[in-house]
Amino acid sequence: MDTGCTYCDLVGHLEALRIGMADPAFRNVLPALTADLADDEELRKNFLTVVWEPRREACVGSLRKGEARGDIRPGLDIDLLIDLFAAPVVFRVLFGHRELDQKFVREVVSAALSGVGMAEDGFCAHTG
Repeated sequence: MDTGCTYCDLVGHLEALRIGMADPAFRNVLPALTADLADDEELRKNFLTVVWEPRREACVGSLRKGEARGDIRPGLDIDLLIDLFAAPVVFRVLFGHRELDQKFVREVVSAALSGVGMAEDGFCAHTG
């Protein structure tokens, strides 16, 4: 994904994750899957390779482009940044304790970019 806007790219990646994980078929099996992944090395390896890594790699590309554009401070741990973006969505899907909507996705990206980005408010020109 490359909209030319780091904020928009990250919202797009996170929104795709939210939609995929909020699907009732996935959401209902996530607690059991999490337990199985903790106990089964082969299952965890396959899950990470087939499901998780393609999403992470796409996000890495967007973060690297954001770094090249000057939207993200250079030299940050990209794996940590991805975890900062994805963890709140996974947490809300896993526990179902709070609303998981597009507004939440935008707030997560804004909060993370405020901490790691160059923009003081964490937003882009497209958000108004």
